[in-house]
Amino acid sequence: MMFISVPGAPEAQQMPRTEVKRKMASGDLPPEALIWSEKQNEWKAPAAISSLITLPEAGQPAQVATTSTPYPGGKTKVQVAVARSTGTIPKLKANPQDQPSAKPVAKVKPTSPKPLPKVKATSPKPLPNPGAAAPSSPQVSGHTASPATQPTKLSNRAAEMVAEEAAQKKKGYAWIKYLCAFVTVIVLGLLGFNWFYVNAPLQEKIAESTHPEASIFGHLGGFFQSDALALHVWGAPDVNEHNFPEFLVSLSASTPHAQRWDQVSLTGGWLAEYSFTGKAWRRLSSGTYEGEGLRNFIIDNLRSPSGRKVMPANTSLDFERTEQLRESVWKGFVKSLTGS
Repeated sequence: MMFISVPGAPEAQQMPRTEVKRKMASGDLPPEALIWSEKQNEWKAPAAISSLITLPEAGQPAQVATTSTPYPGGKTKVQVAVARSTGTIPKLKANPQDQPSAKPVAKVKPTSPKPLPKVKATSPKPLPNPGAAAPSSPQVSGHTASPATQPTKLSNRAAEMVAEEAAQKKKGYAWIKYLCAFVTVIVLGLLGFNWFYVNAPLQEKIAESTHPEASIFGHLGGFFQSDALALHVWGAPDVNEHNFPEFLVSLSASTPHAQRWDQVSLTGGWLAEYSFTGKAWRRLSSGTYEGEGLRNFIIDNLRSPSGRKVMPANTSLDFERTEQLRESVWKGFVKSLTGS
């Protein structure tokens, strides 16, 4: 089978070699047409394919001449038909070599024909661009692959390479997934431990105290400091400035594992605002102080989150100024936990 590309046609047309010969002999092919065959493996003009037939001049049919000469021993040598474009039958001589104008016929090796690709009659596969040389047909399992199958094989291989690259990238980032899973397990473990070790017993004791409506959340300092306790007071509707000291006494008495804490932090939000030493926090729950003495004990032992006392040890000799400072510290502390 061969392929013919005619200028103006949308695609190349496939036809048998005999049909191509017939069209070339009858002059049905224009000189600017291109022909592709598996043997030539490139697009050529009809006049360049001398192994088929030479185009006749316009209006003159091609003539065919044959001759035969005896060989020694009675054998006969037959000359292959040669087409002339002169329109007349040339005079043949006994020896074909005496004809200078005749071109020698190309020798064809007696090899088995190569299998041709199956082409659907209704929708033939697209061929290479006639303006470019056709690529060499790769050998696959001892057979020659047709040009129409090459783009499909290349596209399949490209898709496989992209899939392999994506699999390698996914495998390379797998450690991030395991790291995130490990961190998640650690965080959930800390939250669970704090809930059952600190917050659950704290909630039980608050519910039995004189301020059962108070909303308080407790956990280890930084969620993993075993010697520090953090208390978040997120709501105490029945607590005000006047009964706030009694609320602190009730809160200290409800603190679980009181002997373990070296520092107790207090806040009305997420970040610690005030703190007590563990010793002062346990003395607060002992009931030793009442009234104004309890209020003064709280002010004198109130510290910042870093552990520094809020009320300076060395105050001014001006009694009135000292009282104003103590009152300011007390109101700020009450407001941070009750919001009033």
